[in-house]
Amino acid sequence: MTVYGATGGRLDHFFVNMYAVLKTPFASFKEQIKFVDKQNIVRFFGKGRHLISYNSDYKYLGIGALTEVKDFSIKNAKYDLAPVDLKVPTMYSSNEYLRQQAVKISCKFGVLIVINSRDKK
Repeated sequence: MTVYGATGGRLDHFFVNMYAVLKTPFASFKEQIKFVDKQNIVRFFGKGRHLISYNSDYKYLGIGALTEVKDFSIKNAKYDLAPVDLKVPTMYSSNEYLRQQAVKISCKFGVLIVINSRDKK
């Protein structure tokens, strides 16, 4: 499900929409939810291993945890992250694709957020 307008305007509305994916009934299909605006694509992932496909229109990546996570890692990005446990929401911003390859993210439990971004055109 693609949602347009969930990120623009008021920041309090953005946070309401972003954290809604943690609540019933949205949590069960969070990986199917995508927020889109002029500069960003926001997606959500649960436990496991995930590939973030290269997107030449959105070369920047913000990758983080919305919840507590265990063994969260980022591979094949400009800035990799060795497995780490996080107790609070944490964002790793200003990352980039490396050599037009998919980025690999994973965690043993928790909810991850991936923001593909581009500069204004």
